[in-house]
Formats: sequence, structure tokens, C-alpha cells
Amino acid sequence: MYSIPQTARLLFGDPPKPKKVWRMVAAHEIPSVRVGGKTYIPRVELEAWLAQLPSVSANEAITNLGQRALIAGLRAERTEVA
Repeated sequence: MYSIPQTARLLFGDPPKPKKVWRMVAAHEIPSVRVGGKTYIPRVELEAWLAQLPSVSANEAITNLGQRALIAGLRAERTEVA
């Protein structure tokens, strides 16, 4: 699972834009879960959400996510879809 700042870095690059991610979470545009008082974005659900975006294949979305994770200093766990 990614935190809101991690998700912001992955989706929008550096510097992160957590306010935009918070607005997307509040509008139920991206999947999220609450654990205690914190909000997280499940990696698998984020990948599925990216894959359903228009004009982006699942592999392209996950590759982009992995590249952004490396740039943001995060661990990229998956790099392709079966």
C-alpha cells in the first residue's frame, strides 16, 4: 500500500501534489482504504485503476508507475501484467 504522498509522487512526479490525490480520494476517483487514522492507496487497486484509464495499456501504466517509483525512491514491486 502507498501513502497519499507516495501516491502523489507516483502519479504526478516530484514535487508531489498530495492535495490533488486527496481530492481524488474524496471524490472516489481512485481507490483507497482507511487503516486507523491514515488513508492508503492499495498497490493492486491503483494498478487496476491506472490500467482502465483511456489510451493507456495495463503494461504501459504499470511500467510508468514503476519508473516513477524509482524516481521517487520507492520500491517498484511489479513491472508487467500477465
